[in-house]
Amino acid sequence: MTAPIHSEFVEAYGNEALRTIAAVIAWAHVRAVTTGQEQYGAVGEERCGVLRWLQIDADLIKLKGRFPNIDISWVDNDCGKHIEIAAGKFRLLVAHDRNPGAVVPASIYGKTLAQTNTLSLFQELEDPQTTHGKHYYAVLFHSKSDQKGHVPDYLEIRFPAGGNSASEPYAERHLRLYVLFPELAKEEWLLNESSTWATAVRAKEETIQENAIPKLRQAGKAS
Repeated sequence: MTAPIHSEFVEAYGNEALRTIAAVIAWAHVRAVTTGQEQYGAVGEERCGVLRWLQIDADLIKLKGRFPNIDISWVDNDCGKHIEIAAGKFRLLVAHDRNPGAVVPASIYGKTLAQTNTLSLFQELEDPQTTHGKHYYAVLFHSKSDQKGHVPDYLEIRFPAGGNSASEPYAERHLRLYVLFPELAKEEWLLNESSTWATAVRAKEETIQENAIPKLRQAGKAS
C-alpha cells in the first residue's frame, strides 16, 4: 500500500525524472571504482567514495533543464554546498551513509541535512492552501554495497515523521526505489541508461559551444 505522501511526491517529480535521478546515483556506485583505478591506480580504488560523490553531484547538475517541472541547483549549507532537486512544493536532498540502517547519516554533511530536516522546514504537510510558499523536504538515501563497484544496498526516499526528535526524524515507511524501478538494480541497464543522459549532456554542451562561435556575415548584407 502506497502512503499518500509517496503518491503525491511521485506525481510531482514524475517517474522518468525520479528514475533518471536514481540511476545517476546507482551508476556512480558501479562506476566510481573503475574511474578511480583508471585515473589514480590503487589510491583511486581505495578512495573511490570521494569520486562517487563528485560524479553524483556533477551528473545531477548536468540534468538541470532536462525535466521542465524540476529545478536542480547548488544550495549553501554549513559545510559548503549540496544538491537540491525541486519540484513544486517538494525539495529532494541526497544523503549517503555506509550504515544502511542509519536514520540520521553519520557524516558531517549528512548531519547538516538531518538538522535541516528536524526544523520547521521539515514538518508534516498541512492543507496545501495553507502552506503556500512553504517547502516539504525529503531525502534520497543511498548506502554503498559491501562489494565495491556494485549498486547501493539501499536506494530510497525518506520522509519526515513530523516531529522534532533528532533520533527519529524520518517516518518508518520509505519510498523504495528498487521496488518502484526494479531495473535500477541491473548494472547492464544502468550502463545503457548512462549513455542516454551523457549523450543529452554532450548535445547541450555542443550547442552552447556552437552558439558561442561568431557567425560569418551573409554575402550581400550590409554590416
